[in-house]
Amino acid sequence: MPRPRQILAYSGLPLTENRDGGAFRLVEHALSLAEPTDRPRLCYVPTAVGDAEAAIERFKAIASERRPDIEVSVLALFPQPSVPDVRAHLLAQDV
Repeated sequence: MPRPRQILAYSGLPLTENRDGGAFRLVEHALSLAEPTDRPRLCYVPTAVGDAEAAIERFKAIASERRPDIEVSVLALFPQPSVPDVRAHLLAQDV
């Protein structure tokens, strides 16, 4: 029987510790809580940085380096959501 779905909410920048992605450990912890899949899907919601393209690219680079096994998507909210159906997009993610 699959575990019930959970929401792990946190506030902060996952890339700020030592400017080398050290705080990415929180993301890795969230991934460890997800049901294992061959390629976990992780959605990055960069509202804390105003959906800054540089922050998005940095997150993707660190995620690719530290966890090449995950599929990263981005849900930008400014000025409009970057996906047509926010609810469906988020429900399709593991983290």
